Amino acid sequence: MQNQQQKHDTNKKYATPTMAFLTFFKAMFGSGLLALPNAFHQVGLPLGIITYMCVSIGCTFSAGFILYASQVISENRRLQPCWDEEEEDDAKIQEEEEEEAKTLHDD
Repeated sequence: MQNQQQKHDTNKKYATPTMAFLTFFKAMFGSGLLALPNAFHQVGLPLGIITYMCVSIGCTFSAGFILYASQVISENRRLQPCWDEEEEDDAKIQEEEEEEAKTLHDD
């Protein structure tokens, strides 16, 4: 049973950077594209194109930052798979602080 699960895990398909970008692009622009003709009519074609390009560039950079943050977080999780160690360290620090407080209070 475990061998089947291991084989299944190795056959995972991950999104390519292009697929991830297209997914973010589709999610960010989605139904907002339906309002573009009205917006272009109100502000004019030149200003509409300039504004649209600025928004597109901003969204592209945002998507890149989100993908980068996701990658960094996943790498950190691989490096530190167990949070119990941090909790133990915090508990030790708290115990040491309590001991120091008791010693200062006794003096």
